Amino acid sequence: MRLALSGGGTGGHVYPALSIAGALGRALPSSDRLDVLYLGSANRAEREIIRHAGIEMRSVQAAPMRGRMPWEMAANAVKIAAGMAQLRAGKVVDGEKAVDEVLRGIRRRGRKTKRA
Repeated sequence: MRLALSGGGTGGHVYPALSIAGALGRALPSSDRLDVLYLGSANRAEREIIRHAGIEMRSVQAAPMRGRMPWEMAANAVKIAAGMAQLRAGKVVDGEKAVDEVLRGIRRRGRKTKRA
């Protein structure tokens, strides 16, 4: 099973994501393998936590959805849009392929989905 995770750039967001990955890994049958990819910023703390966990990480342009000054909020909006463009262009992961893989996994488990 393939899993993509993301957090907010701090340990307070990264560690819960790692806990989810651990719980999913333990819940899988022994014949299945959990392949985890973490999508995050180039933030040193986030990168080090993920590296220490032994998980592959790919950097995505990111910024907080806050700011005190209008120009700070505008700059963050541009960074967020750049990160979305990276993902849509397939520079980080093949988004369309990833969605299709998730839906195939759901169908294999007998659940119906709207997407063909």
